[in-house]
Amino acid sequence: MAATLGQGSSLREAALPPMEDLLHHTGNHVSLGVLEGTDVLYLERLAADDATINITRIPGRLPVHGCSAGLVFMAYAPEEEQERFLTRRLEALTPDTVTDPERLRGILADIRRNGYVSMAGIIVEESSGISVPIFVEEQHAVGTLTVIVPRGEEHLAVTIPQLQFAARTITRRLGYEPTARGMQRRSEPRPR
Repeated sequence: MAATLGQGSSLREAALPPMEDLLHHTGNHVSLGVLEGTDVLYLERLAADDATINITRIPGRLPVHGCSAGLVFMAYAPEEEQERFLTRRLEALTPDTVTDPERLRGILADIRRNGYVSMAGIIVEESSGISVPIFVEEQHAVGTLTVIVPRGEEHLAVTIPQLQFAARTITRRLGYEPTARGMQRRSEPRPR
């Protein structure tokens, strides 16, 4: 999906202020990704001084199975797309990269149930990626918001609400309103 959505606003433009807030509050790297083929394409990355290793480059790509953002995209993908993903050969990038289809099915189900994923060491052994979807249509992730933290310092009880708040803010900035069942287009854009 293209990064340009509703009212001429780009996903990147809508995401920058909430990403800056996340960087300020978490002190960790923050990135914005979109799905492109079998990779996550990173549109933006804000780096924190003295934070953990983050190999994301702008624009840069990571394989869907090798990053928390990619797993979020797969969790909300149509079933046939998930099956194509689960049946292809997946390379282990580190000892912690999940390549077993049954284990991946469980992870994707957990993401749909919980609304986030935290994966330790799947592409860089010293880091954990914590990702949430950005929705504009019911159950269709158009982007992901990710915080990269040192492994073992995930603090999910604090980090997840911050990520989810930022994702909802991005949704609103794109002209959609979060609802209990998904997102709906606002009839009139909100003033910014």
